[in-house]
Amino acid sequence: MLYIFYLSIYTNLQCNGPEYIYIYRCWNLFSSMVKFTRTLFGPQYNGKYLHRLIREKLGETKLHQTLTNVVIPAFDIKRLQPTIFSSFQLKKRPDLNASLSDICISTSAAPTYLPAHSFETKTHHGVSKFDLIDGGVAANNPALVAMAEVTNQICHEGPCDSLNVEPMQYDKFLVISLGTGSQKQETKYSALEAAQWGILSWVTTANG
Repeated sequence: MLYIFYLSIYTNLQCNGPEYIYIYRCWNLFSSMVKFTRTLFGPQYNGKYLHRLIREKLGETKLHQTLTNVVIPAFDIKRLQPTIFSSFQLKKRPDLNASLSDICISTSAAPTYLPAHSFETKTHHGVSKFDLIDGGVAANNPALVAMAEVTNQICHEGPCDSLNVEPMQYDKFLVISLGTGSQKQETKYSALEAAQWGILSWVTTANG
């Protein structure tokens, strides 16, 4: 039924004039409502393609095999506390030595967008189970987490690579932040327009 409705709308969109505007707005409203309803009962994406791609690229590589020290935050929804997969912590926490694919899938599992991820690690102490979601829930600024890990490392084991750096000398820290793109600087709505919005307008307009 949805497929037929979509074809009907697509055909009518070829028209011009008031009918085109009306049908387009109806379809936009319907599409937004379907998307919103879907997020009420589950994540927007099942993550299968992303998970497969990550596993293909990373294979069986584990945390201790990275070429440099890494700090990757996640949030454990079972323990209700952050889980930081840090190269610096492996000596004390061998249970954190999970596969990079599991770690990456977990730290990217943003609520409402991708499903939570669970996995286990085995050490001579036993089995550790993780039930994780996006690290941004616990640490929205991962650079700050990384700086804290480096500071902690310097406090306990001295400066890295024979550098004369004190734990709190942040002026000697160099942070390079790499994003996934640039945000479009475009304007959409004014306060005058939004002042008249109800619940439906806030939901459909924000996601349209």
